[in-house]
Amino acid sequence: MKNKIYYEIQQIDLLIKTHDLLLKLCRDRDPNSTELEAAASILHSFYNGIERILIIIADDYDHEIPEDTFTNTTLLERMHAATSLRNEILSDENLDFLRKCFAFRKSLTASPLPQWNSTKDLFVFLKINWSLIKKDILNFIEKTEETPQADPGP
Repeated sequence: MKNKIYYEIQQIDLLIKTHDLLLKLCRDRDPNSTELEAAASILHSFYNGIERILIIIADDYDHEIPEDTFTNTTLLERMHAATSLRNEILSDENLDFLRKCFAFRKSLTASPLPQWNSTKDLFVFLKINWSLIKKDILNFIEKTEETPQADPGP
């Protein structure tokens, strides 16, 4: 499990590093339509990467993956709460940010043309929010290495 999570973390790190110039550009000025589409795609990929990490944890610790993670926030809510098998993963602030990312991703299914006003805060602060989310995930991994995983039984 740990190696899969580290791999996904590396992929998100690479996504953000690769698009650092666009992140900086969008902090300085509003993007044109091509840049906005790229920003939306990056946000979509970012959230999908986070979701993959949370699914790995849900599968390994909760032994249950929510039915339809694309249409509801059940996975996020579960990862915010501790269970008998694992600690809480997401802080209140990170849960709030990821709920907004989820809503953004869901809005792309209704209208594939994103609006900058609904994208701006998510995108320009992506690097900062990712560092906070990554810290939550790494803290979870560190704590689970110290505490043996409970046996879920047959």
